[in-house]
Amino acid sequence: MKRVLLWHTLGFALGIGAGNFFHIPVGAAFALALGALVFSGYILCRAQELRFLVIFSCCVGILWGQVHYLALQDIPFTPGERIQALGMAAGEPSPTAGGKIFSFQVFQGAGAPRTKGKIQVLCAAGEKVRYGDVLHISGEVLDTTPPSNPHQFDYPAYLKRHGIEATVSTLYGGSITPTGENRGHAFLALVFGLKEKMARVLGNLPPQQSAFIGGMLFGEKGTLSFEERNVLSQTGLMDAFAVSGVHVGYVVLFTLLLAQLFKLNKWNRLFLVLFAVVFYAALSEFTPSVLRSGAMAVMGLLAYSLGEKKDFYTALAFAALPLLIVHPQMLFDAGFQLSFIAAGGVVYLMPAVRDWFPQKGGVWWDALAAAVSAQLALMPLIAYYFNVLTVAGVIVSILASGLVGVVVLLGLFSLVLSIISVPLAVLPAYGAGILVEGIWRAAKVISDLPGSYHTVKTPNLFWLCVFYGILFCLPYLSKIKRGKFYQAAALGIFIVFLALPVSGNGRLNVTFVDVGQGDCIFLQSPSGRTCLIDGGGKPNASGSQVGERIVVPYLKSLGLERLDLVLLTHPDEDHMLGLFPTLDELKVDKFVFARPFVASPELQPLLELAERKNVPAVPVTRGQEIFLDRGIKLYVCSPGQPFTGTDADTNNNCLVLKLSYGHVSFLLTGDAEIACLTSLLDSGLDLKADVLKLPHHGSKNSFLPSFYEQVSPRMVVVCVGKNSFGHPGPEVVEYWEEREIPLFRTDLHGAVTFSTDGKEIRVQTFKDG
Repeated sequence: MKRVLLWHTLGFALGIGAGNFFHIPVGAAFALALGALVFSGYILCRAQELRFLVIFSCCVGILWGQVHYLALQDIPFTPGERIQALGMAAGEPSPTAGGKIFSFQVFQGAGAPRTKGKIQVLCAAGEKVRYGDVLHISGEVLDTTPPSNPHQFDYPAYLKRHGIEATVSTLYGGSITPTGENRGHAFLALVFGLKEKMARVLGNLPPQQSAFIGGMLFGEKGTLSFEERNVLSQTGLMDAFAVSGVHVGYVVLFTLLLAQLFKLNKWNRLFLVLFAVVFYAALSEFTPSVLRSGAMAVMGLLAYSLGEKKDFYTALAFAALPLLIVHPQMLFDAGFQLSFIAAGGVVYLMPAVRDWFPQKGGVWWDALAAAVSAQLALMPLIAYYFNVLTVAGVIVSILASGLVGVVVLLGLFSLVLSIISVPLAVLPAYGAGILVEGIWRAAKVISDLPGSYHTVKTPNLFWLCVFYGILFCLPYLSKIKRGKFYQAAALGIFIVFLALPVSGNGRLNVTFVDVGQGDCIFLQSPSGRTCLIDGGGKPNASGSQVGERIVVPYLKSLGLERLDLVLLTHPDEDHMLGLFPTLDELKVDKFVFARPFVASPELQPLLELAERKNVPAVPVTRGQEIFLDRGIKLYVCSPGQPFTGTDADTNNNCLVLKLSYGHVSFLLTGDAEIACLTSLLDSGLDLKADVLKLPHHGSKNSFLPSFYEQVSPRMVVVCVGKNSFGHPGPEVVEYWEEREIPLFRTDLHGAVTFSTDGKEIRVQTFKDG
C-alpha cells in the first residue's frame, strides 16, 4: 500500500466529517472504532492487507471528532448579561468595524463564575491592550445567535470550534483595568512585540496601503472595507490575504538568502528556516494555511538535507494529520479546506492541465498550468463560501503573485529593520505601499470589466461531490482516446452547472428575511424576476452592518447579481441602511419609494447613491400599480395625501403594498401606525389578504382590531428582533392566538418563506420557533 500516511489521514478526516454530519453519539462511535479494530486485526492476521486499517482510521476519526466536539462548551452566558472577570489577553487585538477585539483567557469570574475558558472582548480602538496583560474586565455579553437565514454564516459554531465561550463588549458602560502584570509566553511576547513595531512602521503609510500590507504579510483582514473585500474576492486576489504556501515560500526564500549570506551549512540552514517558519506562523497567529505550508516546507528541506526524495502527498498528510489530531474541528474551517484543497489540486491536476498548453516556453506555461489547477480545485469551495466564480482570477493570480511576493519580501525586510530602527524600516514599507496601490487600482479596473466574475448560487453537498468527482476524473480522461475532448466536455459541464443562471421555481416566493429589529422582504416570481422591499439596517455591537452581514450575502447565496426592483417603505434606519450595500453591490433596475419622502434629508444619501449607480428612482403614491411579472402586481395602498402632525409622520407616510398573484394576496404594511391604518379603512380599498405583515413590528401603537378584521388574514408574520420597545406588543400576540391564526415571528422562526402558485400557500420557516 503506497502513501500509507495519506490514506490514513484521509480516512481520519472522513471519519471526523461523517461523525459531524450524521451526529453519531460517542457510544456508537466507540463501538464502531472497537469493531473496526477487531475487524482490521483479523484481516491483518489473515491476509496482511494494510488497506483495511484505513477503516479503523475512519472509525477513530468519528470517535475522536465527537469526543472533541462534546468537550467544547456551549456559550454559558445569557445575551445582555453583565460580567466581570480577571484574566489574560491571550492574543494581540485585531481591528474591527467598531473598535478592536482580542481573545481573553479567564482566570476567575465575579458575576460570571461559570467559566475559566476563553472569551473574546470587544473594546474601543484606543484601548491599550497587549498580549499577556492581566486585566480586570467588565462588560455586556453580546448576542451571538445561530443562523436564522439560509446559507448564513454560523458564527456561534465558529466560536465554539475555536473554544470561545462568549463575546463581551466593554464599549457601553464596560471597562478594562490593567493590573500591571504580564503573564505572556516570552516567545509570543517577542513575536507580538515585533508585530507591534511593524504596525508603527505601517502607521506612516496611508490607511489603505497599511491595511493591504498588513493583510498580505500577516493575513489580517479586519481593516478591509466591504468594497475592498468584494473587489478582492471578485478578482481572485483575496488569496493574497490568506497567508499560505506562497507567503511561506517567500519567507523560506528570504531565510535561505540570509543563510547564504552568512555561509551556513545545510543543517544550520534547516534550523534557521525552521525557526523562521515557526516565527512567521506565530506572526500569522498559526492559521491552518501557514501551518500546512510551513510543515511541508520544513519536511521538504529535511528530505533535501537527508538526500531523500520528497513525496508531496505524504508531506501534505504529514501537515494535516497533526492539526486534525490536536484540533479535529479545524476540518470545518474554510481556511483549512481552501489551503489543503489548493495545494493538493495543483499537484493532482497540473499534469493534465499542463498538456493543454504548448511545451515550449516551459516556465511561463508551467506557471499558468499551476494557476489554472489551483483555481479549478478551489472553484467549488469558493462558490460555496463566497458565491463567486472569477473568470479573471487565473490571469490575475499569475500577474499579481510576483508583485505580492515582492510586497511580502519588502515587508519582511521592513520587519527585520524595525528591530534596529522604525524610521529606517519605513523605507521598504513605502516601496511595498506603492506596489499595493498599483495592485488595488488594477483590481478595481478588472472587477469592473464585464464578465470578469460571476455570482453563483451556493452549491449543496451533492453538487460539491459531483464537481469534485468531475475534477477527480480529469487526469484519467487524458489517458484515453480523444482525452482532451472529454476533458473539455467535463470541464464545460462543471463550469456551466456551477454558473447556472438563477431562475424561478414556477412559484411566487415571498421571504421575510430575519434582519433583527427591522424589515427586509424578498420576492421572486415564478420566472425568476426579483424584488427587495426594505433592507433592515441597525448595526450590531461590533459595528457590522446588517446589509453587509446578512442582506447582500443572502441575495448572493441565491446567485443574484441584479434585482429588478428595490422598494423602500420609509427612510428609517432599520428599513433603509441595508439598501446602501445592496445598491452598491448588485445591479438594480429600478428604485421605488413613497412620494412624501422626495425631499426627506434622511433619504437623500440613498437617492444620491442610486443616481451614481444609474438606478432610476421613482416616487409612488396611492393607486399606482407595479407589475413584477406576468400576473404579479404590487398595488400601492398608501400613502395618499401626506400625513402631517401625527404622532409619527414618517411611519404613517410609509408604503403599504398589496401583493397579488392569482387568488393569493399579501398585505405588506411597513411601519404604518393608527393614523395610516384608519385612513386605509376609510379609503374603500380591498384590504382583504391571505397573509398580513403586521405593521411596525407588531407595536401596540399599530394595534387596530378593526383593521385586522377588515384584512381577515389566514396567516400573519411579524418582522422583529431583540428590542427595548416591547415589540411585538402582548395584546397583539394575544389577539392572534385567541383566533388561532398562525403568527410567524422572524425572531423565533428565522426567515419565513411563503410559496404560492396563485392558488394555495406553503410556509417554510428556517427555525422551528
